[in-house]
Amino acid sequence: MQMVAPQVDAAQLLAAARGERDAQRRRTLALLDRLKNANDTGLLLEPWRADMLEHFAGELGFGYLRMAFLPHDWVNLPVIAFCARGLLELRVWAAYCTGSPENARRFYDDKFRDGAEFYDALARLVAPYSDAPGVIDQIEQAKAKLAALAAGVGSEPSGAVYTRVADAAEAVGLGDDFRIVNKLLSKIAHPSAMIALNYLTPDYAGSLDGIAVFAKFLGHTEEAEAWRVIGDFLDATLRTWAAAAEG
Repeated sequence: MQMVAPQVDAAQLLAAARGERDAQRRRTLALLDRLKNANDTGLLLEPWRADMLEHFAGELGFGYLRMAFLPHDWVNLPVIAFCARGLLELRVWAAYCTGSPENARRFYDDKFRDGAEFYDALARLVAPYSDAPGVIDQIEQAKAKLAALAAGVGSEPSGAVYTRVADAAEAVGLGDDFRIVNKLLSKIAHPSAMIALNYLTPDYAGSLDGIAVFAKFLGHTEEAEAWRVIGDFLDATLRTWAAAAEG
């Protein structure tokens, strides 16, 4: 099976997508700075919501750096696709968390649920090994610390299932887009049969190079949308605050 690369001018495609990404990023970071300054005189958002937006910005930038500066060739294709898929998920979470305070709080609380599930899985993994004294105790201590942190911000990590990104995408009207792009990127991010069971001929490698360019384009596009959504939310929040201050 030979894969067919999209027929595009790679330089133009990536330049346009990167330019939009950079423009949305600059706008949103400037609005985040305005939010910080406004919060010095009056609280616009709860601390946990402002903290969430800061973390979104950091994670978006990290995903971009991992993806954008890898050579777009067949060797790096799975990593590029994995990073682009992460940026897709961040776009969904940005839309979900700016959609309502309830959504935002649910996702914020999920970080404690995720942590609790991580430690539970780790405890089950190491339980059969008797040559690891003290490890279970350390895991229990970490879980206790996590529970204390959750209690300190009014979260309860146990007794609820974390929000699935596919469900969040459906909730904000991105279900179809998410399913299509996620499937495409997942097929090349994982050692699927398509990837693992093809011989690497020069023609095949060249085709994968083209797909790597397309994966980068998708990643840049999804990131630009995430920045835009966050920026629009910040802009509306600041405008509401300014109107209230004038009134």
